[in-house]
Amino acid sequence: MFSILKQLKNPNSSWYDRIEAKFKLSLYNIIHAILQSQLTSPYLYYALIIIEAGQFLWFAIHPGYPFLWTGGLSNYPRDVIKYVQADFLLREQGESFFYAFLYTAFGLQILVLIFIIIILLRLERSKKRGSTLVFYLVRFVGLYAILLKTVGPIPLFQIFFSAVICHENDIFTNTSNCYQGISFINAIVGVLGLIILFFFSFFTHLLFIDPNPSSNIPFAAPLSNIDIYKLALKIILPLYFVIDQSVISCIFLS
Repeated sequence: MFSILKQLKNPNSSWYDRIEAKFKLSLYNIIHAILQSQLTSPYLYYALIIIEAGQFLWFAIHPGYPFLWTGGLSNYPRDVIKYVQADFLLREQGESFFYAFLYTAFGLQILVLIFIIIILLRLERSKKRGSTLVFYLVRFVGLYAILLKTVGPIPLFQIFFSAVICHENDIFTNTSNCYQGISFINAIVGVLGLIILFFFSFFTHLLFIDPNPSSNIPFAAPLSNIDIYKLALKIILPLYFVIDQSVISCIFLS
């Protein structure tokens, strides 16, 4: 933190160094403000962790690979968790759910981006963290950050990947003309959504931490790379299942 301020005040710093220092300082300010106002209860965080585990479990016992689970034992947990899995809902509900989910998810990315810009401008100009507007915007962004740290990435990445990666006779959109008309618009929305989501997810998993052992924040923990590994898995799993649509779709269309 002190090195960043020193770099900003140094008259010999290049324009690139100043921009880099300004970006780091802004990132620190927004993360610090969110952590300071974090009200996530332990019970809510534990519930999100359980749902996150269910997301990983779904891909392990996915109905698209019945040859891996020939017994009936896997059917019970699968039937319990399938109705809260974006993967199942996308394939089961089809086109209407796809469009509603895609544009809601994209609108959420844009909304959070706007809120972050407003928070940074307010903090930079007035330094009044207690203002009503900043207070509620920080709370909203903080809630979004905790969702991105747990259950958010898999469904969000899956919907954006589904919009970008088009298949003929796509089971999500029922379209036969890839990257034409509405399919092209969906792909643009998907690419923009992925760019914003990659940025949010990476910095949330990298910086949205609290290593203080005495902290009241339920996700406080020592520094490690586990969150980055989990994020990579949350990207790879939905990407693979979107690409492998022609194999997996037979279960839902049979």
